[in-house]
Amino acid sequence: MQINLQGKNIEMTEAIRDYVLKRVTNLEKLLSKISGKGGEVTVSFEVSKNTNHHKSGSVFHADCLINIKGEEFYGSADEEDLYQAIDAVKESLFKEIS
Repeated sequence: MQINLQGKNIEMTEAIRDYVLKRVTNLEKLLSKISGKGGEVTVSFEVSKNTNHHKSGSVFHADCLINIKGEEFYGSADEEDLYQAIDAVKESLFKEIS
């Protein structure tokens, strides 16, 4: 499995990187059933901060695109907390892949 992690308008700290990888690893259990049949799995995960002047509202954004043998699964979320946005993306992808 190839995982590409990118941040926009936000510093990619080790804590953020570890949190995203932990969530993607949870999805890997589902993905391994599909990729076990000979498919290459590519995960592109992006986290970003919409603007620097917002004080409240949906400030953080998370996107994830998973490509398995040409089949794509996509999830995105906007939340006030970065970790909530990452969790929301994981949950939507979990439902879509299941």
